[in-house]
Amino acid sequence: MDSFDEGGSERQALELSRLLHGSGKYELYLASLKPEGVLRSSIEGLNLGEVPSYPLKSFYDRNAVIQLRRFVHHLRSSRVDILHTHDFYTNILPASQYELHHVVKLAGCATLRSNKHKS
Repeated sequence: MDSFDEGGSERQALELSRLLHGSGKYELYLASLKPEGVLRSSIEGLNLGEVPSYPLKSFYDRNAVIQLRRFVHHLRSSRVDILHTHDFYTNILPASQYELHHVVKLAGCATLRSNKHKS
């Protein structure tokens, strides 16, 4: 997720998270680019554990590389099988879909699912 600010993409991602978690079929992990926002409290009751954030100031600086490496490490250590990005910024954290697929492959994820919402 980009953030926990109130918006359509964020609400859809949180509702999907609630449904997947509630089904009991999946071990769910959330991550965001920005850790705060008015919707943050809506996930607290799910007991998902730590929700790491990967803050960016630019997509083209040293920090972006550091955050991307942290994210790949998180995907690997959590043994994530399916990565689902849900908005503009999380879809382009790697500069292109090709790089996003490369990140997924590096992290050992089996599947990538990206939702693109119109603004």
